[in-house]
Amino acid sequence: MHYRYPFIYGQPDTRQFPLATWRSAANWLHGGVRDPAWVIDHIDQDVPMLIEQIRTRVLPKRGICRRAG
Repeated sequence: MHYRYPFIYGQPDTRQFPLATWRSAANWLHGGVRDPAWVIDHIDQDVPMLIEQIRTRVLPKRGICRRAG
């Protein structure tokens, strides 16, 4: 079967999938030092950086303006 797009039912065509690039990116992400703010699990709290992005980027595009806090 030939499909226009490589992903069918969530399964990549392994002949076309950039496996080496994927592995390189995964190794980069899992290694080294990262900003602790990126990996904090807030569990039952709002994520301040996400709230700020929504407030300053998403809501204004919908005509909603909110102040911080």
